[in-house]
Amino acid sequence: MCGICGEFSFQGAPADRQRVRRMADVIFHRGPDAEGYHFAGAVGLGSRRLSIIDLAGGDMPVYNEDRSIAIVFNGEIYGYIELREELERRGHRFATRSDTETIVHAYEEFGERCVEHLTGMFAFALWDSRKGALFIARDRAGEKPLFYARVNGAGGDRLIFASEIKALLLDPDCPREIDDLALTQYLTALYIPYPRSIYKHIAKLPPGCWMRVTAEGVHVERYWFPERVRPNRLSLDEAVEDLRPLLADAVRLQMRSDVPVGAFLSAGMDSTSVVAYAVKTTEGAHMKTFAVGFEGADWDEREGARQVAQIYETDHYDITLTYADVWKLLPRAVWLLDEPMGDGSTVPLLAVAGLARQHVKVVLAGAGGDELFAGYARYRAGQQPPLRRALQSLPPAVKHLAERAGALYSAGFGHRVRVALRDVDTEYYEDGMWFSERERLALTGRNSAPYRDVVAQHYARWRTTDPVNRLMFVDMNTYLSDDLLPMTDRTSMGVSLEGRLPFLDHRLIEWAMALPSDLKLRNGTSKYVLRRAMEGLLPAEILNRPKRGFGPPFGAWLRHGLLDFTRQLLLSPAAQARGLYNPD
Repeated sequence: MCGICGEFSFQGAPADRQRVRRMADVIFHRGPDAEGYHFAGAVGLGSRRLSIIDLAGGDMPVYNEDRSIAIVFNGEIYGYIELREELERRGHRFATRSDTETIVHAYEEFGERCVEHLTGMFAFALWDSRKGALFIARDRAGEKPLFYARVNGAGGDRLIFASEIKALLLDPDCPREIDDLALTQYLTALYIPYPRSIYKHIAKLPPGCWMRVTAEGVHVERYWFPERVRPNRLSLDEAVEDLRPLLADAVRLQMRSDVPVGAFLSAGMDSTSVVAYAVKTTEGAHMKTFAVGFEGADWDEREGARQVAQIYETDHYDITLTYADVWKLLPRAVWLLDEPMGDGSTVPLLAVAGLARQHVKVVLAGAGGDELFAGYARYRAGQQPPLRRALQSLPPAVKHLAERAGALYSAGFGHRVRVALRDVDTEYYEDGMWFSERERLALTGRNSAPYRDVVAQHYARWRTTDPVNRLMFVDMNTYLSDDLLPMTDRTSMGVSLEGRLPFLDHRLIEWAMALPSDLKLRNGTSKYVLRRAMEGLLPAEILNRPKRGFGPPFGAWLRHGLLDFTRQLLLSPAAQARGLYNPD
């Protein structure tokens, strides 16, 4: 796990060594163990390394046999042992035991299609000196970040890239202009969906995509198409029998490490399932697990986490996040995030990551389970009674007439008629909005609704008729990829901790997406097939516990000063001078 950065000059000018080094320095927290650079004419690559695999021999850049290829890499290739064996059979010779080197030889063997042979989380930049091409790629689900910008200033026409936006902003040629559309998207969803960032000229390389950069320009291409999976009609028993080895193998591969591995643990299904299989599939595993609770909260997951820790005999640690901790951690969290993110779980995640880093360098976590197995209540919108489905399928003109007729009785009744007649797609979008179009216009003077277009784009990609699976696919490409995964990455790497997510093994994703949704959401019970698969491994209290989010007690935080602090920030002269919103 590392932080990477670099630049490429389209005009062939030599890369600026000091500039690349400064970029690497500002993301020191992502890799405090080592640094490495490669400069070759127009290209400069930088890395900060957090040593996990091949502690002695895995420093970057890593090269092929004749050093015509150099790579800097952020992430882990969990299936590197099997891939290495295949490449050795094809005649490749390895100089290290690192997973990074498997990418180099896979590129030699398969070219740009090497990404299809990688099982893991990754963002890497590979310089092919023979082709004069910089090849940059990002993992399928988007666990590892990659930001880039094309800049043209005193340093010439260049592409710059990095694991975090703050590294790009060190370049004096990089524009700082705020993207109005991104701001609108943020106020709608509380995160900014790819490929935009809060900065107009800085983009995110989308998940499952690669980018080729040459003197001729930039070409981006998607290599992973999970929407093309064929529906797999399995019985419940068959699905349970398939799921168990898939999840077990995903966890087994992610337990590979040359340093101790721990796990975040709550009382929910996802993290407890990961811990159960980590202990079951790893010989001699003695896990350390970590949990967080909140001062002033109405409920506390730590008791359930302690119960699971006792069953699996883990060394368990937990903390209570206090109001004072919030004030202490908030500035650091904002600095790590680089752009607006309205997820209140950021601060507690940063706190529990700090606790874990005192004991381990790697943690497993359960993110992704909700999106694969219908864990959120909003997915129930896809399983409407036949009468409501019939009403939702009425022509738009008929719906409009019904709404107007209802409004003749009262405005409120007309609104309830409109809500009842919404189709699933509209219900998902409108119920997920934080600021309405009217509120955004009043607050910012901007009256666009581009987030609706983002949702519609992903709906259009999913062509099967299963509405619940369609909702989960949209969440994977919005909420998961641009809220949960960036939050997990920034908070863990902010304390030099590697976070691994077994539910996002691409084999498990593809299998789950092909599964009919009635095996995931049945009679109002979420994650039905996962609950059945974990019978015998988890206690009944965990299996039968309803979904509870990982949410801090905002009400208590606001009452203990956060509201006054927020008001002061928003109404300060500096904030008002930016002109981003109406202070009234």
